[in-house]
Amino acid sequence: MCGYLLGILKLVVFKLSLCLDSTTTGFQPVGATTLGSRSLVRDNHMAATFASAQASAPLGSHIWAFATYVEILRVMRAVVTYFSSCKVTTEGEETLLNTQVYVVLDPNWMGGHQVRKCEMREDHGKTFLTIRPLWES
Repeated sequence: MCGYLLGILKLVVFKLSLCLDSTTTGFQPVGATTLGSRSLVRDNHMAATFASAQASAPLGSHIWAFATYVEILRVMRAVVTYFSSCKVTTEGEETLLNTQVYVVLDPNWMGGHQVRKCEMREDHGKTFLTIRPLWES
């Protein structure tokens, strides 16, 4: 099983950019303090889960099935999770991550194809991977 897993990336920052009309707006959909990781496996699949640290506070009920709808909304609104195929390609000098989303909490992403720019860098002995939309420089 361990040979099947290529790597697990710890999330440092989760920020999305929206391109509305001619302006770009950045926001952090799960808050400024984010928990999460992205796992990559040998058969070109990826799983990612990101959540707000603030929304991860314990529920009033000790059993998820008995939580109130308000508690569930508080937790689930602050979670991004998906499973997709992934393929890394190169175009010129750019490394691209191509994904096809299979399972996701946001139904607008279901079946969606996304291409992102990837950049790896070293800083103080740690490796960082930055993934950005194609239209963002």
